[in-house]
Parts: sequence; C-alpha cells; structure tokens
Amino acid sequence: MTLRFGAPWSTSLTLISLFVVGVFALVWAAGAVVAAVLLGATVALAGCYAVLGYAVEPGALVVYRPGWETRIDLAGLQSATIDPDAMRFALRVFGAGGPFAFVGRYRNRRTGPFTAYATDRDRCVVLRWNGRTVVVTPDDPETFVTAVEAAARRDEF
Repeated sequence: MTLRFGAPWSTSLTLISLFVVGVFALVWAAGAVVAAVLLGATVALAGCYAVLGYAVEPGALVVYRPGWETRIDLAGLQSATIDPDAMRFALRVFGAGGPFAFVGRYRNRRTGPFTAYATDRDRCVVLRWNGRTVVVTPDDPETFVTAVEAAARRDEF
C-alpha cells in the first residue's frame, strides 16, 4: 500500500519563487541576453530539484521531483516527530533556499545537521536514524508520521 502526501508551498517559498522568476523576466525583457540565459539556467536547475510531494510505502519514503524521485530507505528509522521549529534559524550548508523548495544540507542548534526536502517550514516532520536526519514537510504531518512509523516496521497503514 502507498500513501501520497502533498507538499504545499509556504508564503515565503511562493514569494521567493515569484521574485526569482520576476527578476528573470525583467532581465529578459531588458534585453540582457547573456544574463537572462544564465539566470534562466539557474531557475531551470532549481526547478528540477523542486519537491512535488511525498509517498510512504512499505520500507521507503519517496520524494517526488519533476521527472524523477528520491527514495529514502526507512530501515533503522529511530523516530518521526512533528517539529514546526526544525528549520528555524537553519544555516544552509549546501543546497537551495528557494525557489521552488528548500532542499539540501542544512544545520541548526535545534535539529543538528539535516537534509531537507521542504516546501513549508511550518509543517516540518523530522525523521531520525543513527547518524542521519531528514526533514520533510507533508500536507498532513500527523497522518504522515503514523504512516512512516508503520512503513518503517513494514506494517500495514
């Protein structure tokens, strides 16, 4: 059985995405072709890493991306907790802080080092393994946590 979850955008992610696309449009309209091509390539690359949603299936979490997916093995999962503050004051080590998603390696005092596949920092679910932490932001965090815990045990959910 597979349960699917949306990845709703926060207001901040929407504004960042609109701003970046707007700057690209202005640069293009101004006729700065080289700058527009470079900025357009950056926007397109960021779009490839967008988070479109999640699926929980026995033993795995799937993060949907445009044209591809990231599979995360749930074996050894120690905890799955809802924490709206998990990304607060996070420092991006490597990745993107918008547009289209907050993805990559981050770190803060509260969560420690983690990999984010996020679109709404107020819906954070923190998944912890020994030596690894992942933060995702599903549309229904409570149901997601229940499903992930069952999937990690390979139970029906």
